[in-house]
Amino acid sequence: MAAKVNFEGTVQRLQEIVDTLEQGQIELDDSIKIFEEGLKLVQDCNKQLAAAESKIRKLVKTEDGLQLNFLDPEISHDEN
Repeated sequence: MAAKVNFEGTVQRLQEIVDTLEQGQIELDDSIKIFEEGLKLVQDCNKQLAAAESKIRKLVKTEDGLQLNFLDPEISHDEN
């Protein structure tokens, strides 16, 4: 069974994949293989982020409902 890699490790591996693909020094078949690996890593990151968001939502829930203050004014979620 493979050890679970943390979010930061996953992002680091994704950056390595991007760097390798941008260099364009590998064969097409190898490019496709690491691209597929990258897609799986992105899915893993999305799952980890969703889990973290869920945990944060539980932590900030109040009697009046969910109180979130987004730093980015373009992000708006109607929680009611």
